[in-house]
Amino acid sequence: MFKLNYPSFIDPRWFNGLRSKPEHQGTVLADEMVDVNGERLRLKSGELPDVGTVVMVSWGSHDMTGELVTEFQARKAADAAALEIKRKAEEAADSARREAMQRQAEERNAKLRIPVRWTSGFKAVLSGLQEGSWGDGHNRRSVAHILLLEAIKDGRFSRPANGFLCTTESRDNGMKYTSLDDHSVGVHGPYVSEINCRQCLKVAARWRGATTWQKPELPAEGPGWQRGLKNG
Repeated sequence: MFKLNYPSFIDPRWFNGLRSKPEHQGTVLADEMVDVNGERLRLKSGELPDVGTVVMVSWGSHDMTGELVTEFQARKAADAAALEIKRKAEEAADSARREAMQRQAEERNAKLRIPVRWTSGFKAVLSGLQEGSWGDGHNRRSVAHILLLEAIKDGRFSRPANGFLCTTESRDNGMKYTSLDDHSVGVHGPYVSEINCRQCLKVAARWRGATTWQKPELPAEGPGWQRGLKNG
């Protein structure tokens, strides 16, 4: 590689053209000069190839860096290969993390002995696919509730269908939000989210010793808000 000085007086039109893309072709001239877009630039450091050689130059804040076209192509190819390796590693790590999350959700949800059909329900978070998200529509603040698909009545305890186990009808039942989702999306598709609402888990403990219960399921009808849940 070698470095070139900028001209003592920089034509704004030439410089704007230079900044239009990161690299430009140049041609080596005599007297340690390189023609770059019609401007003759003098060698600052390094060694120039033979006169007439086409080179690639990249502009910087204080000078320009040049290299042979073959060197430039090899460097770009190496950078692209390294970026692809990094992308695949990150993709594999993300897949492993999401698969682990699904396994954990399935294992922990399987311990809940809810006597009626149920699934997970959580309030959709607008930042669910932004920084701090899990990449599946949830983020660190998301709370997955037990969403009842059937009404439940156990002595004096009762909850309606299409409501959260933790909240009564006389309260807002978690309805003050834009929409409600009822699943997470894993590597291989949707699954019932891990229930992490403390109050839902506390209520569910009343059936810990039940001999019959329903497994969590993915509703075929779509998200809870499409099944008639009202928005606040």
